[in-house]
Amino acid sequence: MDPIAKKILNALRCPICGGQIDLVAWDAPKKKSSGSNFCCVSDPEHYGIWLVHWEQPVRLENDKVVVYDGSYKHTVMQQYVPTKGFTTIQTVKVDPEHRVLDGTHTRFFSYHKLLFDYTKTTKEKLLNKIKTILVFQ
Repeated sequence: MDPIAKKILNALRCPICGGQIDLVAWDAPKKKSSGSNFCCVSDPEHYGIWLVHWEQPVRLENDKVVVYDGSYKHTVMQQYVPTKGFTTIQTVKVDPEHRVLDGTHTRFFSYHKLLFDYTKTTKEKLLNKIKTILVFQ
């Protein structure tokens, strides 16, 4: 693997549990529809990224975080584009086993800017920021 990509991955940690980020599948470039080629080793649903490590310069194209708050599931997706980023928050009601309830309304929030920096965050800080954004939308 490219040394720069390796340094990037070693510096990243899962914002939910603090776990290491590792490769999901060796043939991930062929499976971009899955959404991420690197993810949290503790739980791949926590945090996933699409890191283009086979081209120069190495670049992060998007990331996705899933966090549960009581009876709600919040999915935060950020896309990194050359000029500026794009953030989407999707909120849906779930049961105690984290299954999406049928017939529930999904709330979407999107913004043409990167709203989250996962380098020094925790699950609590992430939930507070999501709640604040959703209250003032």
